[in-house]
Amino acid sequence: MLKGEIMKKQIILITLFLLCIGLVSALTIDETVSATTVNQGEKITITYTPKDYQHKIAWVLQREVPDGWLLITQPGLLVEGNVYGMLGSGADPIVIEVKAPMVGGEYTFVGGEWAIIDILEDDSEIKADGEYSDFTVTVVGDNQCDANAWSCNAWPSCMEGDKEVSRNCANECGETKTETKKCGGFDCNEFFSFLGIDPELNCIIGIVGGIFILFVFMNMIPRRR
Repeated sequence: MLKGEIMKKQIILITLFLLCIGLVSALTIDETVSATTVNQGEKITITYTPKDYQHKIAWVLQREVPDGWLLITQPGLLVEGNVYGMLGSGADPIVIEVKAPMVGGEYTFVGGEWAIIDILEDDSEIKADGEYSDFTVTVVGDNQCDANAWSCNAWPSCMEGDKEVSRNCANECGETKTETKKCGGFDCNEFFSFLGIDPELNCIIGIVGGIFILFVFMNMIPRRR
């Protein structure tokens, strides 16, 4: 009986150990899609939620959307062509909005990747990474679209050192394009850069300076009495 009791205790300990390993390996970033059948021009959401972490976490993910789908700009969303990426920290989920094209059919969202790190209270780390599977969304409708009806993401802010910024656009027929614009242009950034002032302030200085010069010039003109 004594040996039997020892055996039972060993089995219990082994079982608990395996459960602990399972909990660690379950560290992941879940992905859920709001709908797999939508109407033309309708939005879907893709939600990413960290699971089975123990303490402080930081995570990153990326995925590709099909041609014709428009990614809705939001703070922290990184977009390069049809690929989007996001950095996260903490337990709050990240929600991505994507607008369907005006052309019906089946669209495949190509699988992406994710990675997460869990920093424990003793400063040790648990790391995990993985891949997302492809999923398909069906767009239903009459396929009537306007090739001249374009929707574009908001322009991102110019960061220091950026010469230009870009945004993605899509029309109702599923065609996409990328628009670019200069950060301040020649008059603001290049002409005033010799002053050694932050590029974001150059435009303001140029405008204020121009108004001041115009004011001085107007006061130099002889007035009729």
